[in-house]
Amino acid sequence: MEVRWFRSKFTSYVHLYRYRKDQFDQQMPEYQGRTELLKDGFTNGSVDLKIASVQLSDEGQYTCFIQDDVITEEAQMEIKVTDHSSQKVPAWIVVLGVIMVVLFGVIILTVYFSKRKGKHVKEVGWRELAALLKEGNKT
Repeated sequence: MEVRWFRSKFTSYVHLYRYRKDQFDQQMPEYQGRTELLKDGFTNGSVDLKIASVQLSDEGQYTCFIQDDVITEEAQMEIKVTDHSSQKVPAWIVVLGVIMVVLFGVIILTVYFSKRKGKHVKEVGWRELAALLKEGNKT
């Protein structure tokens, strides 16, 4: 069986599987080390090709040619590649993040100052009690 994935030229291929093994001798240089034919799918009639480290130049028309003793089939597909590195974070996510940080800071400061105020009240209460006891001892 032969499975050949190619772009525009049949002889210059993206990936070639023939004689029960992958053939890399005339593989297009830009695909070397980046393609894998998923052979587990053969029993289900699937000839999926995995391309690693996808690049913008990988976008375009691909043809899959399959031939064995009984059949010869060909299918074409169009691959679209998007550049995720240029996508910006939506403004509402940035605003939400800033609000969350500010809100978290306000909560932390509120808890800190309320505990500190509680300690201050306890200290003042103890001092007042000590002063009252001192005055009571004088009389």
